[in-house]
Amino acid sequence: MRYFLSIAYEGTYYHGWQEQVNALTVQGIIQDKLSQIYSQQLRIIGSGRTDRGVHAAQQWAHVDLPEDIHIHQLQHQLNRLLPPYIAVNAIYPVIPTAHARFDALRRTYTYTISPIKNPFYSHITYTFSKALQIDRMNEAAALLKAFQNFEAFSKVGSPTKYPYLCIIYEAYWHVEINGHIVFRITANRFLRGMVRAIVSNLLKVGLGQRSVTDFQDIIQQQDRRLSAGLVPPTGLVLQEVVYPPDIFVL
Repeated sequence: MRYFLSIAYEGTYYHGWQEQVNALTVQGIIQDKLSQIYSQQLRIIGSGRTDRGVHAAQQWAHVDLPEDIHIHQLQHQLNRLLPPYIAVNAIYPVIPTAHARFDALRRTYTYTISPIKNPFYSHITYTFSKALQIDRMNEAAALLKAFQNFEAFSKVGSPTKYPYLCIIYEAYWHVEINGHIVFRITANRFLRGMVRAIVSNLLKVGLGQRSVTDFQDIIQQQDRRLSAGLVPPTGLVLQEVVYPPDIFVL
């Protein structure tokens, strides 16, 4: 029977989600522990890749397991075997054709900036002490919803099918009570490095180094050479992945 695993991880110590040869990855570790439990080689498929150092509050993966499993017992076993930076928060039975990547409707990321150096947040925020014009950054971020081609914010080697097309449903900045500045963005899909590139360019707007019109021009010209570089991965978190409810077996 097929199951969906809801997974959280702090990505600092891993070479991203996707299994790699001679590299410690989140997918690889979970597969190893599942295979250890069932004494057979098992493979999990994630909702998407996260790069080295990127975190997840809710990553999803599907796996085919023996039908007579006890869900809560398996969750407990896995969490006992997994390192402290990875947790399986829930396991759900799904229909046999459910696919963690292809059935996802939308994904949400956040990027968090700390305006002061704080050792307790150093792995999960980007320390950036310069003053930012949040209103201008939000004005520029709102433009993202009017476009679908984001080649300017992609890494070389992005997927070739519908290579740069994404539908963005929300994109905005807000300031939390603790002073953290958080960018939240939701889309049907994301390109490699896309969120980190968008944040980097929006910071240029917030610093007054680029105008809102400049930001729009970068998108329209579809030229990644015009884009600023990537912000560090530390502040990036995959927050949520949404699926059609009818794939879950109640």
